[in-house]
Amino acid sequence: MKSGARSLYLDIYTGNGKRKYVFLKLYLQPGKSAAAKHANAEIMNLAEIERAKYLRQLIEGAGIINPAKPQMRFADFADQYIKERIKAGGTGRAITLKAAAIWFETFAGEDVRLGAIDEDLLRGFIAYLLEKEARSGKPGETIKRSTARNYFAAISVMIGTAHTRGLITRNPFNNLSVADTKDLRGATSRRAVYLTAEELHAMQGAKCGNENLKRAFLFACFTGLRLSDVKQLKWSNIVERENGYFVSVTMKKTRQAIEVPLSEAAAAYLPPREQEGALFPLSCDVATNITLRRWAERAGIKKHVSFHVSRHTFATLGLAAGVPVTTIARLLGHKSVSTTMIYADVLAEDMIEATAKIGGMAQ
Repeated sequence: MKSGARSLYLDIYTGNGKRKYVFLKLYLQPGKSAAAKHANAEIMNLAEIERAKYLRQLIEGAGIINPAKPQMRFADFADQYIKERIKAGGTGRAITLKAAAIWFETFAGEDVRLGAIDEDLLRGFIAYLLEKEARSGKPGETIKRSTARNYFAAISVMIGTAHTRGLITRNPFNNLSVADTKDLRGATSRRAVYLTAEELHAMQGAKCGNENLKRAFLFACFTGLRLSDVKQLKWSNIVERENGYFVSVTMKKTRQAIEVPLSEAAAAYLPPREQEGALFPLSCDVATNITLRRWAERAGIKKHVSFHVSRHTFATLGLAAGVPVTTIARLLGHKSVSTTMIYADVLAEDMIEATAKIGGMAQ
């Protein structure tokens, strides 16, 4: 790790060619001082207790590895998936996927099966990426945090696809917490900008130079749709189901079909039924965002507001209202919950900051 601390983990072989890493969330501290030696001795004692516990589980047949899990190798699936992406024209993305697969296979082993990839292995992969020397040839130079984040996201996409195709019964990325991926994001990671409920209300009341843009942006705040998807909406995309109306659209970015419930708040910004063509006729994206920033300034908002902020707003306000992160992920069309967790992390940071300010007022 960047701090010099070393992560302790169990490297378990089961005798059938499979391997499992169990990261103990215990860290040896750097340095040779008496305090460091004493602390590390205590940490090693705790690690030994954990090792003994897992050894007992193995001996008693508790089954740390589930032999019933699918047997397809990750390497084979990754190779197949990357070829599909190249054939579909995604050569640039395929380069990142291939690099990520190589790093993952180096860490977990070339024979690791899809079904053997669990949360502990993924936590271990994060630690591995952040500690591993880069292939630049410069001694001591580690992989950049942004690169590690991209590789981890690439593995998330592949595992999410394997789960969607029924090759594994569950997606282990969905069980990772904000704390699990915090080191990967880091303090310098770009922070998602969103509008608070008060700021959203201010935008609703402020004058915008383009009424179509105002309706489109507020509609997106209540549906989570990207600008590219809002621009392609027609009345034929508003469909009625047994439990209400939905926005049915194939997302341009991922080519994934989704249906988002049409709330009353969102429906209020739809044009009259007799309008033909696009529901929200908008100009080019650059002009759209320039007009949007001027509108935000008139509303008294000092944040850098782009159209994509509407998507962040939908996710963050949904989480703040108690909507489960797995539900938000499905509504946004995310293949992995780990992608959605950044909004939960931002919300948690803002809550901590607000609490600290309130506490400061009492002093």
